[in-house]
Amino acid sequence: MNANEILMMSIQNVREMYSNSILILRDVDTQLSEHNLMPLFGNTLGPETSKSITQTTEQFNTFFPQFMCRVYVKAAEQHLKVVFVNVQFYHPNHPTLGPTVNVGVFTLPEPYTSIELKKTLYYWWLKYAIFETNTSEQIDVTGNHIETKPWIENGDTTVCHFWSYELVHFQHHGDIQSKIVQGILQYFSTTRDN
Repeated sequence: MNANEILMMSIQNVREMYSNSILILRDVDTQLSEHNLMPLFGNTLGPETSKSITQTTEQFNTFFPQFMCRVYVKAAEQHLKVVFVNVQFYHPNHPTLGPTVNVGVFTLPEPYTSIELKKTLYYWWLKYAIFETNTSEQIDVTGNHIETKPWIENGDTTVCHFWSYELVHFQHHGDIQSKIVQGILQYFSTTRDN
């Protein structure tokens, strides 16, 4: 292969990774909808990108997005819990970590309506809770459920329960059910939890 063919192959591999990641998130949408969990922002994928010519690879916002994210809530008037599912392609703080699928259930200090949530939360919340408040050198990608309070230093009592897997471990629909959906549903086991 010549240099141009290698570049073309690299670009095609990235495009396929993005496409497969979107398919995973679509499957999550379908499976969560069966349990009355709906996307808060409709069909929108949440990224963190930059179009600035001054960007560097060490920044959090770059033209190549770090992640794509979906946010879900129960179909109800008030929401105490919000679910984030993201595919994290890379993170500047963890350069040796491969792409991961991350799930987080945020328990908020007080209930919000969907309209209030759309004005309050950001797609980067889960990425921040896992990759930027975690003081560990290693990110656990074995599916262990971890609890953190990402904004406790500001007096915010929001709790995030999260877990992560390497993207390569998602090979079929059953993986989405066992690694994502079942974990989410355990946090919605009682009416009070919704």
